[in-house]
Amino acid sequence: MANFISVVILVVATVPIKTQSASVPGDQQYNSSWASLDSRPNPAWWSEFKFGVSLHWGVYSVPSFSASDQPFAEWYWHNMGGPTGPDNGSTGRFHQRVYHNATYADFAPSFRAELYNQGLDWASLFDETNVQAAILTSKHHDGFELWPSDQSYNWNSVAIGPRADLVGQFMSAMQTKNITAGLYHSVFEWFNPLYRGPNPSSYVTDKLIPDLHDIVNTYKPAMLLMDGEWEQPSDFWQTRPFLEWLFNDSPIKDTVVIDDRWGNECRGHHGGVYICENGGFSDFCNGGGTSKGTTHAWAYWATQARSWGFSRTESSTEYKGASFFVPLLVQTVVNNGALILNLGPAADGTIPAQQEEIVRAVGSWLDVNKEAIFNTTYKNGTRQELLDSYSDTCEKNMNNVYGAVAGKDYNNMNFLGVADSCDTCQAMCSKASSCFSYTWHNATVQGYLNMCYGRNDTQWSLVPEAGHYSGKRMSVQYTVSTVEEKTLYALFNLWPSNRTIHLTVPYTTPNSKATLLGVEGELKIQSTGKQGAVVTLPDLSVDELPCDYMYAIKLTDSL
Repeated sequence: MANFISVVILVVATVPIKTQSASVPGDQQYNSSWASLDSRPNPAWWSEFKFGVSLHWGVYSVPSFSASDQPFAEWYWHNMGGPTGPDNGSTGRFHQRVYHNATYADFAPSFRAELYNQGLDWASLFDETNVQAAILTSKHHDGFELWPSDQSYNWNSVAIGPRADLVGQFMSAMQTKNITAGLYHSVFEWFNPLYRGPNPSSYVTDKLIPDLHDIVNTYKPAMLLMDGEWEQPSDFWQTRPFLEWLFNDSPIKDTVVIDDRWGNECRGHHGGVYICENGGFSDFCNGGGTSKGTTHAWAYWATQARSWGFSRTESSTEYKGASFFVPLLVQTVVNNGALILNLGPAADGTIPAQQEEIVRAVGSWLDVNKEAIFNTTYKNGTRQELLDSYSDTCEKNMNNVYGAVAGKDYNNMNFLGVADSCDTCQAMCSKASSCFSYTWHNATVQGYLNMCYGRNDTQWSLVPEAGHYSGKRMSVQYTVSTVEEKTLYALFNLWPSNRTIHLTVPYTTPNSKATLLGVEGELKIQSTGKQGAVVTLPDLSVDELPCDYMYAIKLTDSL
């Protein structure tokens, strides 16, 4: 899904998010200029959306293969060499060894979805795990469509394979659990003869635009997200005339949300919601726009491992786990965003056990703490604070800044300097303005010479590596209730050994009260006015803690 290889549309149907209120952007008519289209506000339901999933599922789920240099299983046809393949690349060699002379189209009959159960099992899983929206691939870059498009002829799930309208079944299933249903739709097709022919614009006129109108009119999406800005400018994709129709005359003109994937000049500049694939791929995402949060609506779209489609070659150690995704969800919501977590179902329609386990772990955390996530908004001013408290010991032979560049800042990793010990590196982290964790490279690690790095995000996904020592710093992040006045939530990542936390951000009063979500009874709170409050946590054993990963204090009569 890197910016040079992904061209997609995400479509989310108008099944209402739970607790969603009606939303109408207004009666204004919009013309086809970007200035006019960008002036349209998002429908109010978007502010209530915090946690969803996407599902990459199609013919590529049959071979379900990826390699270290070709990490996306959904790119199997392209990676094997296309119609003239298999070539001599990693995927091509695998294909020759296992499938010999079979073509990519030969996989389609084996994409049977025999355990899909019309999407009902997925709907039950998502309902049980607090998922607000689920987004299914309607068509990926291979052109295979999971609904009976008039433009796809014999290359769709009704004509071959499952012999069923998988999209229609999915939409209906999600409605049974009041989950917002969505579709992912690829703008282009790798080997479509219209797109690759002498007049590629005919592909847009005869295939893309009719497909989009079909999706909008048939499935009434509340969310339409396009990708592929590097491939062509928005004028090639006929974006602005389509959006003019979408906002003025379509059946979803008052409820639809769009993203920033509408042409190679659009990402992070045009659209209702900016999408950050694994946190990056636009100036907004890479340049700290997400930390501002109020500048534009956005979503963090995350893979569990490397691939978006199911890959049998990904090991369990490549999956990040709930210890990564829960803090990511919190940090995203604190900064006024939403988390979309990807799943890659198998060809039979089941969700692989490890992927399901991660979603269930996040859902279990939300069972306890959803009050601090749903029906909340960002806090004006300071939204987080870092305390001088750390996990008990340096994690020996564990690296949390893999990919760091020697002696330089890189992505979300800051070079803090040279340290003679792990304790010195920890002290450097304490002095840094935004250091959530640190990693010290022992002198025996060639090329790094006792270098100390700090992360400026909440990522805590340790990778075993000799000569590395990592420690996590205590952080507190804040959300504000939209349903209870003068109520905010302080979400923290470490349980302090002395059971006290000095929260300096909230403005508390003698009437302020504190509770720990998941535990009955009020907490002892000492108000320090504009300096916040000192909160004493209950005396709990490890087995009595209300949840894993992060905890939430509810503060009433506080600002």
